[in-house]
Amino acid sequence: MNRNILRTGAAVVAAMVLTTFTVAVPAQASPLPSYGSAVEAIAPPAPGGSRSATGASIAAGSPTISPSANVIYVPPGYPYSCGSGNLCTFVWDPNYLWTDGQGGAILGVWALFYLYNCHEYAVSNWNGNGYYVDNQTPSGPNGVRSYFRNVFHNQIGSYITPDNTLHGPYNWNPVYYVKNC
Repeated sequence: MNRNILRTGAAVVAAMVLTTFTVAVPAQASPLPSYGSAVEAIAPPAPGGSRSATGASIAAGSPTISPSANVIYVPPGYPYSCGSGNLCTFVWDPNYLWTDGQGGAILGVWALFYLYNCHEYAVSNWNGNGYYVDNQTPSGPNGVRSYFRNVFHNQIGSYITPDNTLHGPYNWNPVYYVKNC
């Protein structure tokens, strides 16, 4: 059988599967884990041009980080928590299928990475705009400093310090490394 026919058939099946999901958001979100002195807020809206469960298109790869870090997936408008000691980064994952346990699903959500351990993290597929919250300790001008770096490990912009505030939208496209200490 011709490979192009197989690819086209697979794309049609994927489109049919994606269009069968309902995008229902429950009135009550699932509780998130408690992290002590945490910043608790509502996740930002989806980035412009992002796809939903009713739009079938070929997407970029899902965001990854190395060494690994804790990650949760948060739909736009749902609560999240950024615990004390973390640099929390929101990166859009167009491929993650989040289900609410009540028959609803959302394709494309925020991947919320909790960067707690001091590392220079290598990141992949951090595309488009995202957000970050720096809730590390100690805070203030003499506290922890974090850096976003390009492919050559050069610092992008100025360093960031903990202020427990959601920052963004922030363009992740030039970021290849995040150093949280």
